[in-house]
Amino acid sequence: MIIKNILYSSILLTLIGCSSIPTIKSKTDIIGSVKDIEVTDLRSKKVNGILKAQGIITNTSSDTPQDVFYRCHFYDVDKFDLSGDVQWISIQVYGGQSQSVECNSENKNAVDFKLEISSSGQSLKVYK
Repeated sequence: MIIKNILYSSILLTLIGCSSIPTIKSKTDIIGSVKDIEVTDLRSKKVNGILKAQGIITNTSSDTPQDVFYRCHFYDVDKFDLSGDVQWISIQVYGGQSQSVECNSENKNAVDFKLEISSSGQSLKVYK
C-alpha cells in the first residue's frame, strides 16, 4: 500500500510539473498569413546573463521556396517588453527544408521571449 501511494504521488507530481512547460505555440506569434511554414523547435538559455532564443523554421511545402521574416521580443519578469522597435530579419527556406534562427536579448533583465513569424515582414498591429 505504501509503494502504491508513492507511485500515485510520483505520477501526480509529474503531471503537475509538465503542465507548466511552455509549448512552441505559446512562444510563437504568426503575423498575417503564413502558409507551409512551421516553427518545429524552440529553445532558450542564458549566456553571460543574456537570454538567447533559438528556433527551427521548417517549410512543409515539398518544392516551393518561401521568404520568411522573423524577429524576437524579450520580456522581463513583469512581462514588460524590453525589445523596443525590433527589425524583421529575412530568410529563405527551401521546400521540405529547415533553417535555424537565433535572437539575443540586449537587456540582462530579459527572462522570457516570443518569436514572431511573418510572410511580409511588415509591422502589423495584432489585437487579441
